[in-house]
Amino acid sequence: MAYNKTQDANSNVFTKRSPGIRTDERNFNLLVDGVPYLIKSIPVPFNDELRFRIIINDDAEHLFTWDSQIKMLRAIDEDAFKLPDRLEEAISQKLQNLLK
Repeated sequence: MAYNKTQDANSNVFTKRSPGIRTDERNFNLLVDGVPYLIKSIPVPFNDELRFRIIINDDAEHLFTWDSQIKMLRAIDEDAFKLPDRLEEAISQKLQNLLK
């Protein structure tokens, strides 16, 4: 099943609409504020949205979803407050670029 970020009258969401978008597990490295991170991204379909299970350095795990108010993916799990803001932003940008 393929997903794409689409805009409707109400919000931006990752929805089941466009074929051809890669939605398999992806691994990538990020360097944020001089700290290296290994990120594993696993797409998770939820109703009509695409969320992402994010595993950082094979340890911390977070669930990301699209937030239409700030127009980026963000962590929504109960431990999201532990995630540094700049790392959350970098993960969001990378995931959005991967889905283009």
